Amino acid sequence: MVKPAEYLENPDALVRDAVRRLVEKDRLILENQLWEVCLTHRLAVHLERLLDGICDVDCEYNKQLFVEGHPEKQVKQKDLRARLEEVRPDILEQYHGGTHPFRPVGVNPERYIDGVMGALNTNEEEKEFRPDVIVHQRGTQKNFVVIEAKWLRDYEQKKVLLDIAKLCQLTHPDSQLKYKLGYFLVFAASGALHLVWRFEGGKFTPLSLESFTVPQTPVI
Repeated sequence: MVKPAEYLENPDALVRDAVRRLVEKDRLILENQLWEVCLTHRLAVHLERLLDGICDVDCEYNKQLFVEGHPEKQVKQKDLRARLEEVRPDILEQYHGGTHPFRPVGVNPERYIDGVMGALNTNEEEKEFRPDVIVHQRGTQKNFVVIEAKWLRDYEQKKVLLDIAKLCQLTHPDSQLKYKLGYFLVFAASGALHLVWRFEGGKFTPLSLESFTVPQTPVI
C-alpha cells in the first residue's frame, strides 16, 4: 500500500488512485453526470484521504495567504492567451491525431482555437480563473498538483481550451505559483475515465489510459 509521502513523489499514482476511488465509490455522480463541482469535490475528498493530512487539498482556492495582502491564487486572462498560443501546435496535433478530448463534427480546429483566442483578446486582461482542485500547503509556496476535470461533451469546447491554458500557465516555469504537475481529466457519459493529460513545465503529455488506471492500492 502506498504511503502518503510517497504519493507526493509519484503524483501519477496519487491521481490515479483517487480517480479509482471516485469511480468505485461515487457511481451515482458519475453515471448521472452531475454538476462538475460535485465531481471535483468528490475527487478532492479522495485525494485528501490518500494524503492523510500531509498537505492540503482544496477546490476553487483563490488566495496566496503567504503573501502580504493575500493576492489571488489564480491565473489571469492575459496569461491564458499567451499559454494557449504557445501550445497551439500541440493541441492541433492532438486534434488531427484524433486524441483531443472533443472534436466537434465539421469544425476546423485552427478556426476554433482562433475563436477562443479572440474571446480572450478583450479588455479584461486582469480577469481571473480558478483551478478546480489543488494539492498544496496552505500559507506557503509549496504547490504540488493542480487538476481540471470535464465531462465528455462537444459543447464544452471553449471551456476545454481554457482549462488546457490554465494548466499550462499554472505549471509554467514563469508562473508565480509553479505547480509541479497538472492533470486534465475527462470523464465519459458512462462514468468511466476517458482521457488524461499530464502538464509539466507549461507543456502537456497524453497519458496511456490503460496504464493510468491500473489499480495499485486496495480501495478502503
